[in-house]
Amino acid sequence: MDLGTAKGFSVLAGSGITNTGMTHVAGSLGTYETPTVTTDTPFDFTGADAVNHAGDGVTQTAKSDLLSAYNMAAGALPPTAVPEELARTDPYLPGIYRASSSMLLSGAMTLDGGGRKDGVFIFQAPASTLTTASNATVRFVNGAQPCNVYWQVGSSATFGTGTSFVGNVLAHTSISAKTGAVFEGRLLANNGAVTLDTNTISAPTCDTTPDAGTDTDTQGTDAGTDTGTDADATDTGTDTDSEGTDVGTDTAGTDAGTNADTGTQTDSAADSGTDTGGGTGDDVTTPPNGSGTEATDTDLPDTGGPNMLVLTIGFIAILGGVSIIRLRRTPRATHRA
Repeated sequence: MDLGTAKGFSVLAGSGITNTGMTHVAGSLGTYETPTVTTDTPFDFTGADAVNHAGDGVTQTAKSDLLSAYNMAAGALPPTAVPEELARTDPYLPGIYRASSSMLLSGAMTLDGGGRKDGVFIFQAPASTLTTASNATVRFVNGAQPCNVYWQVGSSATFGTGTSFVGNVLAHTSISAKTGAVFEGRLLANNGAVTLDTNTISAPTCDTTPDAGTDTDTQGTDAGTDTGTDADATDTGTDTDSEGTDVGTDTAGTDAGTNADTGTQTDSAADSGTDTGGGTGDDVTTPPNGSGTEATDTDLPDTGGPNMLVLTIGFIAILGGVSIIRLRRTPRATHRA
């Protein structure tokens, strides 16, 4: 919804403005086509740019913008049907509400913005009137703003004594505010007169500050990742640290082969396996810092070790013994003269 230049006015009329008592207005006054403004007490203009424009060119432009806004509000879709009586305990959420006949507020109603500042409320009485009882109240909560509330009235609007009202009243005909009624909004009549009596009328602007985002992640991000691989399938530890720290232990096992480690064992769990055979497998364990980088123990090929030396010496001794025996058994040749 856009009020255009009518946004700068607290009161607009088509056939004159009449006031009794001290009325405070934050925005300007204007009336056109009848430019008559009558008051027994001077208006208290509280806004910096608020003046009585009567029927000047500024008022005429604002009246044209008002008609456009009225038609836009009347045609807003899709509406939710509401009864004539608007007072209820449940709040109204942003949306479009239409009464089949007149609208009456005899008590209190609440407009709930649902935590947002940009929620728009449009109330339509396209064929009839809007009336409030004495001391009727419209409240706004949870982000709802009066600048985003529009009352489209097909005929005239009448506000009872002491009414506290919010929103922009767009009446096709006339508007009448009785003694002490307070408006956080605007009284804008297309064709008829506006009658005031010791009222306070602001012309609120919208707070356009973006709604603050809500961070629903209270735990943050766990960047630690344990990507280590247990190549010899003997590491049965479980990584229970949410940050990726491996607190498991290597089970005792038998690693066949001579272990000639060239890497550095960085796993906090000690490897209790015993190297006794001729294997060539790699012993890979998971580092404690959860980074996925592995320290690798490399087993070199088995070169025989001490057992092979014993076998070799024994074999040489056997060969030597056989040779001596054969020499002793060989017959000596007889030397004849």
